[in-house]
Amino acid sequence: MTTMEKPRLPTVATAWLLLTAPVVLLDAVFVLNRPKTPDTPHPLGELVLFQPWTVYATYDRRYAPNEDAFVVAQSWMNLLEVTLGLLALLLSFSGYWKSAIKLAAVVSVMTFSKTLLYFVMDFVEGGEYTRHIGYLDKLLMVLLPSSVWIIVPFFTAIRCLQSLSQAGSPGSGDNSPKKRKNK
Repeated sequence: MTTMEKPRLPTVATAWLLLTAPVVLLDAVFVLNRPKTPDTPHPLGELVLFQPWTVYATYDRRYAPNEDAFVVAQSWMNLLEVTLGLLALLLSFSGYWKSAIKLAAVVSVMTFSKTLLYFVMDFVEGGEYTRHIGYLDKLLMVLLPSSVWIIVPFFTAIRCLQSLSQAGSPGSGDNSPKKRKNK
């Protein structure tokens, strides 16, 4: 990118935000509608759309009916992330490149940090919600799929920061879709 070009939201950020928004939204809906008592079936559990979450809840019981508040707080953070991610896309599509890139970087760091915290919680709680499964199941059904939510946002944040640093001097890559006229 030359210093004359406007910075663009990196393709990886656009793709990540577009692809993950529906998944994260469904995840939050599943958790926020989860019953608190273990003997109660999930009200959305029979819907085909939520079958992956119903299966996942057998491996990670934090998603199963219980009174765990951490996963509920995480779900509210998920909704904030989706909102901010969609705002970053809207800013990008409207030509506010620098703001879009900065916001996408923030959202990526949020996703990375929250997922890392999720792993740390499992560790410090002694695997309270995952100790019922074997190591191979934990690796294949919990750790590997969830690690995508650490790896991709990490590289997305780096790519966004690189894009900002390549934007050149403060005057290059105007952040508005149209240049303003001085009066």
